Amino acid sequence: MKWTVNLDMPALSLRGESAPAVAYGAAIVGGDNGRVSAVLMQQGQLIWQQRISQATGTTEIDRLSDVDTTPVIVNGVVYALAYNGNLTALDLRSGQILWKRELGSVNDFIVDGNRIYIADQNDRILALTTDGGVTLVDAKRSAAPFADRSCAV
Repeated sequence: MKWTVNLDMPALSLRGESAPAVAYGAAIVGGDNGRVSAVLMQQGQLIWQQRISQATGTTEIDRLSDVDTTPVIVNGVVYALAYNGNLTALDLRSGQILWKRELGSVNDFIVDGNRIYIADQNDRILALTTDGGVTLVDAKRSAAPFADRSCAV
């Protein structure tokens, strides 16, 4: 099986790229253009493409809209996260946006049960619901190193 899919690329993007997530014969991948794309793996045919981040702002850095995190697929829902954009839940079959939340990161995230765990670009650790992105936990990540690495046994 050999095929290629060309995706638009902006003049400036972050270093790194999204790894594809695979489900039901489709590869779901984020792009430097702020879009998430679904491609049929057998033929390389584009199924759908959805913009989850818009390049806005006055500087090139402000306009970065890369989707460099690996999408996560759970129960027919694609969760995707853009750098200067949104955490977005998409319908796997159609690419339709189910909900979105203003939140950005280049760190991969975890979906476990009905919770999404994210370390965002503002050094916050968040736990959100999968059915709307409602915040359950919002904690500032500490920059201080551990003072004592010992533990009680």
